[in-house]
Amino acid sequence: MKKLLLPLCAAVFTLVLSVGAPSANAAKQNHIGEEKAKAIALQDAGLSASEVSRIFCKLDYDDGIAEYEVEFWKDSTEYEYDIDASTGKILGYDVDTDNDRW
Repeated sequence: MKKLLLPLCAAVFTLVLSVGAPSANAAKQNHIGEEKAKAIALQDAGLSASEVSRIFCKLDYDDGIAEYEVEFWKDSTEYEYDIDASTGKILGYDVDTDNDRW
């Protein structure tokens, strides 16, 4: 029984990986990409890439919807944007100023 279980588990694992991979790749092909998401956020904030520091972007999922989370700083102001990964639509944003610096 043990001799049969190991090959069966390996076959199921291989099948799961091969079935899941194409759909993940197909979904990514429909995404706007991190650079475009950054450009959308910067344009909305009225800033250029050279004016900001510490710009980050990552793909995340919120309630099953793919979105890019973009974050950057201009002086003591932090900007955070959620950008729809498929359409580029701004789903939300937040601007916080840190006045607690000494």
